[in-house]
Amino acid sequence: MISTQRALRYSLIASLFGLVSLSACSNGRNDGDSGIVILPDGEVIHPDFSTGGGDGGTQGDGGGDGGEVQGGPCTPGGYRCGVSNAVEICNSSGTAWLYSATCSVSCSGGLCTGACPPTTRRCNMNHVEECSADGTAWKSVDTCATYCESGQCALPGLDITASKNLDGLVLVSGDIVVRSGVTLTSPAGDLTLKAKNITVENGASIAANPTGQTPEGGGANQSGSYRNGGGGGGYAQSGAYDSSGYSPGGGVFGSTTDMEVQPGGKGGDGEPNYGGFGGKGGGALRLYADGNITIDGQVTANGVSGGMARNSSYGGGGGGSGGGILLAAAADIKVSGSVSATLGGAGPGYNSGGKGGDGRVKILAGGVRTVTGTISGTRTDGLLPPVLITSNSHPDANLTYNDDFPNIMMSWTRPFASRQGYYQLISKARSQPPTPATGSFVNMMESSLFMPASVTAGDNYFHITPVDSMSNVGTIESVFHIRINTTPPSVTSMSHPSPTAWVDNANPFFMWTFPVDEKNVKGVFYVFDNFGDTVPNTRSTFIPVAQKQLLRSGVPAGVWVLHVVAKDPRDYLTKQAAHYRVNIGKDPGSGVVLGQVVDGMGQKVAGATIDINRGLYSQGTNMTGNFNFASIPVGTWEVRATKDTKVATQMVTLSLGDSKTVNLALP
Repeated sequence: MISTQRALRYSLIASLFGLVSLSACSNGRNDGDSGIVILPDGEVIHPDFSTGGGDGGTQGDGGGDGGEVQGGPCTPGGYRCGVSNAVEICNSSGTAWLYSATCSVSCSGGLCTGACPPTTRRCNMNHVEECSADGTAWKSVDTCATYCESGQCALPGLDITASKNLDGLVLVSGDIVVRSGVTLTSPAGDLTLKAKNITVENGASIAANPTGQTPEGGGANQSGSYRNGGGGGGYAQSGAYDSSGYSPGGGVFGSTTDMEVQPGGKGGDGEPNYGGFGGKGGGALRLYADGNITIDGQVTANGVSGGMARNSSYGGGGGGSGGGILLAAAADIKVSGSVSATLGGAGPGYNSGGKGGDGRVKILAGGVRTVTGTISGTRTDGLLPPVLITSNSHPDANLTYNDDFPNIMMSWTRPFASRQGYYQLISKARSQPPTPATGSFVNMMESSLFMPASVTAGDNYFHITPVDSMSNVGTIESVFHIRINTTPPSVTSMSHPSPTAWVDNANPFFMWTFPVDEKNVKGVFYVFDNFGDTVPNTRSTFIPVAQKQLLRSGVPAGVWVLHVVAKDPRDYLTKQAAHYRVNIGKDPGSGVVLGQVVDGMGQKVAGATIDINRGLYSQGTNMTGNFNFASIPVGTWEVRATKDTKVATQMVTLSLGDSKTVNLALP
């Protein structure tokens, strides 16, 4: 659910606290120096914003030189084309560029150009644009009187005076008010409201229909005897076993330390023909305000009770769990009414189903939280963390990135104006709110930089919590997922299956596979030479991902090595290369290469590394500085000695049965 929740937050919050949104994409440049400094321990960077900097164009001009900007690296609401086709939008406080999307072809002036996905929509300033049916061009379909975000215009205000249905994302530039006696229902059980202020009057309600039935938290269907019921659905709490004790409830998922909410788990079914059906889990409601949220009425996302057995000799259905409700405000939250994400009860039968577990209610504010009403469900209270985190260096949490990158660039939205700063860290744990003891402090800005050594192979997570004006440290975090690959492709050869055997075939054929899904790969760079440790770079020959084989024809006799590194969608390579050796031609026989290594004073050097053709053959010198390669194929070779930072090389040509002495002096 990480990617789903982040996508939703992304579509919402580019303008949540004053940002102008683009659902366009971008490519291109990183203009301007933000004055970032990398600390020696590889942790946080603290830009000096006193001289401005950055590409600070406004949405009107789509970019430009931001050198005139004072107090931040960009103009709030400005956008530009970033590196690797990434659209970037300046946050509302002018302190960071936020990654928005990636163009499939190219970017100009902060907008994608070239081909586009047919019928998709984007924002261009205050215009909604739609891609043509043939996917060749964008055309304007609407002009917003307020602002444009996620391909739609925000409403100027929303005063709900009669009951109605709404689903998905609803954007309002002014206030949302649900009047007394009125019910706002989400039939799909998934509603996000974003406005300046949100009020639910006394006698009014917002309800998410119970639709939760994903595998997460699902109770087990009837097991054992047909008389047994289904297990209860789980979310914040585990669902219960049925009354026979055979059918387990669904487990706990989600976290109490972040701001994510989602639908609850479904209850398990009884026997398919005559048992009771499992109840659905509660839906999900998310209310975001850049001002205040006031709940004098009701907000509900409750689960459904399990169904009664259709025959009294059979088991009942399990109850669905409660759903998820998020109240997130940059200012104050007041609840005098009720907020409920409660469980569904057990379905009756010969053995009743298990009851569901409670859902989650999260109340997060930058100001004061006042609750005099009733909260039903597992409750989480805290300071509002940054609602949106992006990474300009590792933008897509669903992709795996290679490990040869310059740094990790993180940016986020300011959750509330009075923040003093943030604590942040990167770890392997999915849940780990930073504290003064575990995190590093970022002062009054919304961006930071980490060294590559901050992450390791596999899953890594960036965590951030806010600090308010009273020095209270938030206990609720926002989290961003970064997955790293350190493994190069795996190379084989059908024509030369043994790297040590001589094969009289001058046409080696190579194949390779990737350690990650191909969606994470653009292709490979390769070098084919006579050395052992060559690592290809972006100037090497490129082969796109669709081609996973290589034929080299007419290769001269000798020892050859194919070196391969992968390129990911961000154009990062793996630090480590795959090396596959082939011996071309008939076995030419061998000779001996031996010698001694001394230093500049003529003293014997023990422990020096001796390489022939840069790692093709390798050994160390003994205590007297001597080395001896007993079987090196006939030919001309580079012999290299290294120790610490000192290097000495010499060429040697071997004939059949030769014994050549190579003495090397390290400077």
